[in-house]
Amino acid sequence: MRPAMVEKQKIIDQIHGQITKAKTTIVVQFQGLDVSSLSELRKELRDAGAEIKIYKNNLFDRALANTEFTDLSKELIGPNAFVFGFENDLSTAKVLANFAKKNKILKLKAGIFENQVINSQKLVVIASLPPKETLLSMMLSCLQAPVQKLAATIKAVAEQKEASNN
Repeated sequence: MRPAMVEKQKIIDQIHGQITKAKTTIVVQFQGLDVSSLSELRKELRDAGAEIKIYKNNLFDRALANTEFTDLSKELIGPNAFVFGFENDLSTAKVLANFAKKNKILKLKAGIFENQVINSQKLVVIASLPPKETLLSMMLSCLQAPVQKLAATIKAVAEQKEASNN
């Protein structure tokens, strides 16, 4: 194998490793973003446990070849950057969506979220969701409400019977 091919294969293997390790992978269009904005985005992503990398589309496409995410290949048109979220899949999407609101140049194209390829509209919806802990507490309070009402009703009936017996 020629040295250039060996280097390309190393990069493909590296990308494949990032895709499989990451909780979220998001493809963004960044063309026109200045260096200071890109540095700011890198910092925000790092704080969220994510990183942004720029690879050639054909290398990223090759890395997708042996995964269940080959549908993502159709989004690899034009200059792209690839964001890998390793800690919290929701926070990575939130950081990108908030940054895209401030910097109209950045466009979310598609991504991998919870082992599914999703489009940009779904990414925006996911980014608008509250954190998982908040959703769980909301669900718990919804489940507790009927039980609390039942307990209050039983207590009231018991107190009423006790009062009528006296």
